Amino acid sequence: MGRTVVHGELYVDGRPLAETATAADSLNPSPAGTIPQLLAGACRAPLSAAGSPGRLSALLRECAPGAVIVCDGSSEDDLRETAVALAEAGRPVIAAGTGGFVGHWADRLPVARRYAPLELTAGRTLVVSGSLHPASRGQVRRAAQAGLRAVYLGRQPDSETVSALIDEDWAVLATPGDLPAAVSSRMGALVGEALARQPVDCLVVFGGDTALAVMSALGVTTVESAGELLPGMPVSIAAYAGRRLVLVTKAGGFGGDDALLAIKQNLERAR
Repeated sequence: MGRTVVHGELYVDGRPLAETATAADSLNPSPAGTIPQLLAGACRAPLSAAGSPGRLSALLRECAPGAVIVCDGSSEDDLRETAVALAEAGRPVIAAGTGGFVGHWADRLPVARRYAPLELTAGRTLVVSGSLHPASRGQVRRAAQAGLRAVYLGRQPDSETVSALIDEDWAVLATPGDLPAAVSSRMGALVGEALARQPVDCLVVFGGDTALAVMSALGVTTVESAGELLPGMPVSIAAYAGRRLVLVTKAGGFGGDDALLAIKQNLERAR
């Protein structure tokens, strides 16, 4: 997904985090990307940086219990070798990392393998994009150009917005980008109204705050992981109003312009 860590600093598509749209996000700005410095500001545990899996192995032999080690990662090989170093450390560790890392880590855990993929089917689908990130807004524009019905919050009365969303097998509720921070909760309420009038089989949600607001509005407190639809786009299953609801979520800053169209293509292929 273009996220790498070099010398403890987070880069997005080769640029330091401070130079990206995430740094100026109106809800959760993240201008600081030097991970050891961020941790040091709120953590009193011993802190080290491991620039390579070899260095990580050495630190794991030497560090005190409760120490924190920040690992670099610029490739799949880096992630895989880091997971191997942790698995061979011979001491208890807690790994905190990305979805890209967790697969390598889980492969080396001494646990029984009982995973059975859930059958994925999606018919009527509602897309909710509350993210203000330029990536998500571009994905909605590209999908609208390709023929998907896009309804923008605030450009018509809420009752008309809900009616427009339930008239299509595929519809997108999006923000025009000039609304206040309460936009997520408002979108969640509209989704709740739309689903009360016309159930859907699948929800696609862009943005973490939006996903939380939508689930809260629907009264959903638990979802079951069902894997990934596409890299960086997990699929979950939720129970809502006595129905099985497929949930696809994506971080606001992830994906290229065709991401929403790719989601649609993959969901329709799964029917």
